Amino acid sequence: MTQEQKRIAIAEAFGMTGWEEARALPDYFNDLNSMHELELILTDEEHLTFRKKLWDIAITLGHDDVWDRHFISPTAAQRAEALGKTLNLW
Repeated sequence: MTQEQKRIAIAEAFGMTGWEEARALPDYFNDLNSMHELELILTDEEHLTFRKKLWDIAITLGHDDVWDRHFISPTAAQRAEALGKTLNLW
């Protein structure tokens, strides 16, 4: 699945309709503000799963001395990836 397809899947999962081109969608993989808005919509259960997915990403990316930084300060792309996995979009 391409990043553009993932952006479309995320947008559709949150009820965004009426867009004609992916360019009109928020750039979830590069915009922390867009990701924050979506995170606020998650239920408590979804947010718990989301945090677990972020933890998994941090563990795979981090080294012994910086793995926690990846969990505490994930990028927009890492958040978008975790969100897609949380909602079983990919």
